This record gives sequence, C-alpha cells and structure tokens, in this order.
Amino acid sequence: MEDLDGGVRQQELAALGARCGRERPAEGMALASSIVGLADRQAFVEALLVEWAEVSPRDAFSACERLAAGELRASAHAAVIGTWARTSPAEATAWAADRLVGSSRQMAVAEAVGAWARQDPKAAADWATRRADDPAGLAAIEAVMVYWADTDPRTGADWATGLPAGRFRASAIDTVLAGWADQFPSEAAGWAATQKDAGPLMALVADVWSKTEPAAAAKWALALKNPAVQEEAAGLVASSWAAAEPGEALRWIRTVPDRGLREVLQSDALQTWTDDDPVAAMAWVQANGDAKAKAGLLRQIREWWEASDPEAANRWLRAHPAAARNLTP
Repeated sequence: MEDLDGGVRQQELAALGARCGRERPAEGMALASSIVGLADRQAFVEALLVEWAEVSPRDAFSACERLAAGELRASAHAAVIGTWARTSPAEATAWAADRLVGSSRQMAVAEAVGAWARQDPKAAADWATRRADDPAGLAAIEAVMVYWADTDPRTGADWATGLPAGRFRASAIDTVLAGWADQFPSEAAGWAATQKDAGPLMALVADVWSKTEPAAAAKWALALKNPAVQEEAAGLVASSWAAAEPGEALRWIRTVPDRGLREVLQSDALQTWTDDDPVAAMAWVQANGDAKAKAGLLRQIREWWEASDPEAANRWLRAHPAAARNLTP
C-alpha cells in the first residue's frame, strides 16, 4: 500500500478502518500504531471510530483516550462526538464539554453542535449561549452560525443581534455575516446597512465580497453614502484586490473620482503589493505614478519594505544604487 499515491492510500486505509469499525473495532485500534504517518493513521482511525460510534459511542470514546495526546486524539474525539451527535446531540455535546480539555474539547464541541444545528439550530444556539464565557461556547456558536449562514442567514443574523453586547455576540454576527456575504453579498450588505453598528459590518462584507468579486465589491463600496464607511470599505476592497491582482486593483483606483479617496486607496493597494513584491510595486509607480506624487510613493514603498524585511531591502538597494538614489528623501 505504501506504493500508492497519498490520496488513494488514505482512501484505502479509510475503507479498511471502516470495515474494522463494523467488525472488530478494538482489534482495529490495536493495528493503528503500525500505520506510519499521521495523515494515513488519521484516515484509518477516524473511519474506524465513526463506525464504532454508530453502535457504541462511549466505547469508541474510551478508545480515543488510549491514543497519544495531540492532533490524532483531538480529531478522533471530534469524529466520535460528531457521529454520536447525529442521534443524541445534547448528550454528545455535554459529554464533550464536560470530559475533554483544550483544543480537543473545542473541536469536539464544535463538531457536536454542528450536527445538532442541522436538527434544531435554535436549541444548539441556546446551549452555546449558556456557555458564552467558555471557549467551548464560542466554538459552538460559530458552528451554529456556519450552519445558519448556509441555510437561513437572515434568521441567524437577526437571532444574533438579540444577544448581549460582547465578544460572543460579535463572533456570532461576524460568522453568519461572513458566510452570507460569501454566497449572497448584496443581501448581506443590505442587512448590514440596517444595523446600528453598520460601519464594521459593512467593512466585513466588503472584505469577504472583494475576495470573490472585487469589481462588484468596488462598485458597491464607492456607492456608500457615509464617507467614513465608504473609505473603510473601499480600502478593504483595494487591499484584498491588490493581494490577488495588484495591477487590476490599481487600474480601478485610478478611476475613482475623489482625489483624496483615490490617494488613500492607492496607498492601501501599494502597501499590500509591497508586502508581496516590493520591486514590482516600485516598477509600477515608475511607469504609472503621477509625476508629482511619484517620488513620495517610491519613498513610502522603501519605508514599508525596510520595516517588514530590512535585510532584503538593504541588499536590493546596495545592488541598485541608481534606484536607491531615487528612493532617498
């Protein structure tokens, strides 16, 4: 089996693990230690435990405890609890919250609550709310909101606005709104605009939207009426677009009518580009920058570069003395 491609090998190991889980789960778990490589062992163990947990979740959970601490045990717990939660979500969630610790606890609780949400999202959300000050509660509410974002984002978002102010509420709203904006950005933006704290919510929509449809997100951001909200949203679009297609982002920015906003957005885009490829950013300014602003932009790029990677910046400047003179104040 070691001669197989990694993906194919893990599929074969998962099939073997599932068969062991149905027929001889305890013997199968004893074989796991002989499987070399975390990804391979994980494929086998998780498939085995899912089958075992269908019949005897507590025995499967006990088997997890005999695994070495670390990623394998954490993912094994989550597999067992997630399977158990399909039939007994409240019991499985409580079991994970009461018996596990650390990242294993949060991962398993999120898995259980995600399964619970598919049956009764409000009950799952209420469970999470009762643990609002607990890291497991935060993991749980995020799982519920991911489900709501996929199925009924407006209901989820409206429910979250009724929570008391604080980190828990912010996490719930941000999670459902980000998922909503990823699928239906115009709808998410319309909802965000009606909220009291519209500014940061509109910024979140802008950031998510710009990663999939930057041109549409840019058009929407520029149409916003509140100048402060417009600048923040457009700045996020500029930075996100520049991370993927800096030339396209800067071409859009040059069409922005308001000079002050245009300069802010250009700076945002160039800083993002500088983080990735400062030499290319400088070349763009040399070829396209406004004659009056060019020197200042080049110096700004040098400052950004020296702040993020001084060794590389100084090495490049020593190798290009003529260019370095243009970047000196």
